[in-house]
Amino acid sequence: MAWHQKLLSLFLSGESAFAGLQVQALTLDNHPDNITTFEAVSLYDACLKADEALRVHGVQGAVWIRNEQEPFLPDPMALIKRLREKTGSLVVDGTMMRSRTGFITQTDMVKGEDGSYSARFDTYNPLAAEEVVDPQRLGELTQLTRLFDVSTLSTRYQMEEAVDPHYDYYVPGDPEPIQEEKLFLGRPMRILVSRHQPSSILYNTQGEPPYGIRSGNIRRHHRDVLKEAWQPAVGDYIFQCNWTWGIEKALPHSPPEFSCEAEDDCRVLDIYDVKDGRNLSEIESTAPPDTEPG
Repeated sequence: MAWHQKLLSLFLSGESAFAGLQVQALTLDNHPDNITTFEAVSLYDACLKADEALRVHGVQGAVWIRNEQEPFLPDPMALIKRLREKTGSLVVDGTMMRSRTGFITQTDMVKGEDGSYSARFDTYNPLAAEEVVDPQRLGELTQLTRLFDVSTLSTRYQMEEAVDPHYDYYVPGDPEPIQEEKLFLGRPMRILVSRHQPSSILYNTQGEPPYGIRSGNIRRHHRDVLKEAWQPAVGDYIFQCNWTWGIEKALPHSPPEFSCEAEDDCRVLDIYDVKDGRNLSEIESTAPPDTEPG
């Protein structure tokens, strides 16, 4: 049974907290007007296509539909297992994974004096990124350095999640200024990828963003503006406009309702944060061969 058919069966049976949300499967052929969907050959290519899509009025998000039969990572918990092996301790246990924010690892791309980038595993400084982080993730971070001055990957491992519609990067004030010549108009971009277990939920407000909210959270008395709920497949890449783009462009989204008992069943979410996009005139239309994911 396909993932969206399993999801739909849960909705219809009423066994899931999604039952009242009327969540629809987001695909190439089925998506709301505020979200563009597309295919791409790499994350580099997907960034260029998402940039083009998000410049369109009314579009708040873009999703790279991968349609992959095999998972991005053969073992979603491999990073945690290597971290425990290298440190000789548990480092993280089920208690941390059940916390509100889960257990998060972070990898930054650091620019050297010669202009080249190297990965730094910030979660446990004595360890080199190559000792812990999966080659696929490092390959994608390398691709992002061709497009942005700043690239960071946070990977979240979580055993408990609750539906919580919100906006990212919430800071009161005016939107970041538009720089037409730069990738993503010079604004910060967040890319979400569910590697294991349910994907994030995306909302369509149909042009009625909730005003008067605080901290980026959409409280219950404002949730009537959330007209539609959509969910990409596991492994699809979500490019979302955040609060720095202004409330009309910002895409409200949420974790899914999720709970598991075993660590190996936890939800794994990759969050790529990028900013300071390069000038479009300096960007190659296709990624060089050595930046393709391994």
